[in-house]
Amino acid sequence: MNTMEIIEVTSPLPFSPESTLSPRRDRKRKYKNYPGGLTMDTWRKRLALAPEDVIRKTFDATTQLCMQVESENRAVGRRHIKSRFPILKEKRLNDVFHSDTFYPSANTTRGETCSQMFIGKNTDYMFVKPMKTESHSAQALQDFSRTVGIPKGIKTDNAKTEVGKKWTDWCRDFCIETTFTEPHTPWQNRAEHGIGDLGVMVRRCMETFDVPMSRHGWCQLW
Repeated sequence: MNTMEIIEVTSPLPFSPESTLSPRRDRKRKYKNYPGGLTMDTWRKRLALAPEDVIRKTFDATTQLCMQVESENRAVGRRHIKSRFPILKEKRLNDVFHSDTFYPSANTTRGETCSQMFIGKNTDYMFVKPMKTESHSAQALQDFSRTVGIPKGIKTDNAKTEVGKKWTDWCRDFCIETTFTEPHTPWQNRAEHGIGDLGVMVRRCMETFDVPMSRHGWCQLW
């Protein structure tokens, strides 16, 4: 029995004298177009030794756009109407902010009845947003995140607007850790002290420049 006959008996794959590759290398070349440039044997080991027809159906159903390694490293990126990872493009603040809603004694000329206070735990940075109603607290959080940055965490009391769907969804989308004060312990919220300090500064500003009471919203922002 010559060498050609031995190959025909022992090899389960077809082999011709014109081929310069061994049957095993020819099998690897046959499956080189699978995702990642890997062979079928490698993919079977990675997929719990599933049958080849099952693996092919899996590729057809899940990897239509990534059949080659080049597709994962395309030079021209694909267009997306909405950012796939919006959290990565926003400015992050390495500080936990406390927040609370307060009600001045008079309404402003723009119809604002309350304001939302944000104050940093370590930096004591203040940000205040006048609002027409308390239900706009979630919009105030969005304006704070857009203007100043995304805080590391935010601590509030159990007000409905500060545990509502809009507020919670924004914190989830941008990975903002939310904590709450214990019941009947308002001193745990640093925003309570910040509101008092802000009131002193606003009154001082209004007395110095003779600002009418209905313009206190502008003094808060200033």
